[in-house]
Amino acid sequence: MTRSLRIAAGLVLLAFLTACPSLHLQRGDEYAAKGDWAQAVRAYAKARSEDPEDPVIAAKLARARVALAEISLTAGDEAITNDDLAAAWKHLANAIEAAPQDPRVDSLRTRLREATAKRIRDALAKAEYDAAYADLGRLQTQDPD
Repeated sequence: MTRSLRIAAGLVLLAFLTACPSLHLQRGDEYAAKGDWAQAVRAYAKARSEDPEDPVIAAKLARARVALAEISLTAGDEAITNDDLAAAWKHLANAIEAAPQDPRVDSLRTRLREATAKRIRDALAKAEYDAAYADLGRLQTQDPD
């Protein structure tokens, strides 16, 4: 490989590496525009890890986390009300990712644990052991605490 070709390859690589935060920022913007807040949070978090001092990235990440938390908490409550506990666990995971310190996340977790325990008790009372076992397995997998 000639010296000029190595220099050119190095410059291309450097340009690519410096463009990564803006690439993740752009992807985050695209996800946010679609309302896919979970993917937006992930993209903005990658951009933030590559450029932690950028206030625009920080603001967009914070906005996406708030939106994801709000949507996930609301959807999680609705899923529990509709006895769709599998969906509720997914919404809880998104809420934890978005706002782990939010007390509403702990409240949702508690409600979901209680709903799961009730469903297990009801299944056992009806001698539906396979259903009880499946819910217990989901509880242990989704909520190991």
